[in-house]
Amino acid sequence: MNCQECRIMVQINEKRQSLNKLIREQGGVLSHTEIIKTSQELDLLILACYECRASAGKKKNAELAGN
Repeated sequence: MNCQECRIMVQINEKRQSLNKLIREQGGVLSHTEIIKTSQELDLLILACYECRASAGKKKNAELAGN
């Protein structure tokens, strides 16, 4: 599986799209609460993405070292 197919990446892209839609609906202005909530959700997803990529990198390095 590559990153484009990853469920975490799909969630990140969906969250970004919903945020863009919300910004358009609100006329380009979001409340402080909406900004913080969305930012925290994206931060958690991005952190999960980085952890997944790091884990995949370690696994690949271990496989290469075993050869």
